[in-house]
Amino acid sequence: MTCSCLFLLLFLPLAALAQTTIPSEARLDKGFAAAHYERKGGKPRVLQSIFTGESAVPVSTNEVLVKEFRMTTIADGDIRKPQLVIAAPECRLDINPRSHRITSTNRLRVSTATTNFVIEGRGFSCAQTNELLVISNSVITRLPKPSKAASGSHITAASMADMEADPANYFQVFSDRFELYYTENLVIYSGHVMVLDSNVQMRCEYLQARFNTNRFGPNTTIEKIIAERDVEITTADGGQAWGSRAIYAIKPSVEHLELIGQARWQDGPRESKADKFTFDFTPDHFVNTLRADGRVALKLPDSEIKETNLVNSLPVSNPSGDPNHFTELFADHVTVQKSPIKKLESILAEGHVVIINQFQQTRATGDGGVYTTINDQFELSGHADCQMASRGEIRADCLTLGRTNQSFSARGNSQFKYRLADIHDEQMLNQDGFNTAADTSRFLTVTSRDARVLTNKATFTGDIQACLLQGEQLIATLESQLLELQFATNKRIQSVLAKDHVHAESEPQGRIISREFSGDLLFAHFWPGSKFLENARAEGNVSGKQVELDKNSPKQKITTLNAESVVAQFAPQSNTVENATATRSVRAMQINGPVTNTLTGEHVVYSGGTNEIIQVTGDPRIQYFGPPSTKPDDTNLTTAAQPGKTNEPGSMRLPGVLVTGADSLIWDMKTDKFHGIGPYSIVPIRMTNSPEITNEPASTNR
Repeated sequence: MTCSCLFLLLFLPLAALAQTTIPSEARLDKGFAAAHYERKGGKPRVLQSIFTGESAVPVSTNEVLVKEFRMTTIADGDIRKPQLVIAAPECRLDINPRSHRITSTNRLRVSTATTNFVIEGRGFSCAQTNELLVISNSVITRLPKPSKAASGSHITAASMADMEADPANYFQVFSDRFELYYTENLVIYSGHVMVLDSNVQMRCEYLQARFNTNRFGPNTTIEKIIAERDVEITTADGGQAWGSRAIYAIKPSVEHLELIGQARWQDGPRESKADKFTFDFTPDHFVNTLRADGRVALKLPDSEIKETNLVNSLPVSNPSGDPNHFTELFADHVTVQKSPIKKLESILAEGHVVIINQFQQTRATGDGGVYTTINDQFELSGHADCQMASRGEIRADCLTLGRTNQSFSARGNSQFKYRLADIHDEQMLNQDGFNTAADTSRFLTVTSRDARVLTNKATFTGDIQACLLQGEQLIATLESQLLELQFATNKRIQSVLAKDHVHAESEPQGRIISREFSGDLLFAHFWPGSKFLENARAEGNVSGKQVELDKNSPKQKITTLNAESVVAQFAPQSNTVENATATRSVRAMQINGPVTNTLTGEHVVYSGGTNEIIQVTGDPRIQYFGPPSTKPDDTNLTTAAQPGKTNEPGSMRLPGVLVTGADSLIWDMKTDKFHGIGPYSIVPIRMTNSPEITNEPASTNR
């Protein structure tokens, strides 16, 4: 609409009427008609608009009352190109050149001849000075969308009916007041504003709608709508949103809505708050993408997304999906993708991401995160950290939480801390006389390059350093390149498998000062429901060392073992070795003060129990320094090999034997008795302070 054209059309002939000179363009008795031409520079006049009325009656010096008023603006001076049509049952025309205003308390209808653009209301005013049209009551507007605007210069009644029948072709706006600023391509609505669209229903107190620059030509459409003051939005799929300001941008095939200022969104049990929301709509009028920016808080029911429940190693304790249990997501930016059936498809979180589940008592953080329903997992990146309340914590450069298989996957600088089951119910004494009742709050920590944790299994790879802690006290450490842990349903470690450059150490406990192990492979299995080992196996360049205090003296006793393979079984109550087998290049050594005992062979079998027997085969060799003889009938080998020899009190010259050459050597460690199968030799030897070994002629050769 052009108010300048309107007044030029109307006021020139009416001014002549006021002077009782009626121009040929105006007929007042049987009807009223006029045309307005505009001349620019030295160009010929161009037709700008045509207006008509049923009659025009002067009501004052400067005003004329026109019945059935109608005005049509013309494009390019071509009467076949009508633009804006303005119609009212009656109006007052102020013909004063200083005011040039049209007013009425009656109805008004503004429309175009080539689109479905229509404005209706009651009580209006149109001023030429600022080209402003104001409608003051009961405003109803239909605004065409870009993709639905007519492309031709004319439309038929049938095509108009088709456009009006499909709500996807237009917006409807209801308000108390309407203002049209023609030169700025701007309309303003105020007072109880409501926008109806196939995508949304929006309520506010103030709304601006801006047209494209075609100025009500064949393709006049709305480009942007701005709503302010108590904005409330309801989307076609049932979601609701509130905010201080909304911007609805409309382009062909693309529509999105921005909600700004203390924005809040709710869709059933889903809720979110942010500084700004952006809604992208599908052709089917549903929200395809919801983007939240600035201090985002997103709340989702666990029945819809349970990824943070995965921080528990056990199955979720809320399998029925109680809608009162929620997962909360906080970030700088969050993008939610939904399917046409409102099913959550993906979530993209960026900047200071925090995921909290109060019911499961879990908290995960990172610089960014992505959730997808295709693989049903949430991936956190950049200083990712997942805390499992009192259960533990896992950190990495990138952390993936999988819902379906209850898993973690950590990539890059993985740090894992896991609380093992409390064992306060195990009231027993261990082999060193220590009560295990206080043995609670055990933690396992593992640093590695990568990690993968399932419900009952954890796998770590690359530069592994594992620690077993009792509260804050270190119990044992392990290094390797691969580590696999199996967990029992009671949250205890069931088995341990370590490979490639394995090295393990234990801290002092009871009389045990330290234990060390190294090799290519270590496998250990624990008794069910216990912290004690059931069996263990070591392969490849096996080396073990134990330092303990001697039972009978304050001296340290050092025991070492080297072999290619070692297998051991342990007692369930005392955790002592019941039996063990070492094969290939076996070498065992025990240093007890000045005494060094050694044992070598290709196959060594240890049987615990009452006698504690060791059997050595494959070129067996034993060098042994036993205790001095204390009974006349003591027949241990060291005494038998040295008849008449005794140890002087305080003497540093200790007697011993070197046993070689047997097919098999059996050593009863409790009695220090040896038994050989096949030819063997016993050579008496002595150890001095040097310690030098002096071999004497064999006393026995069978």
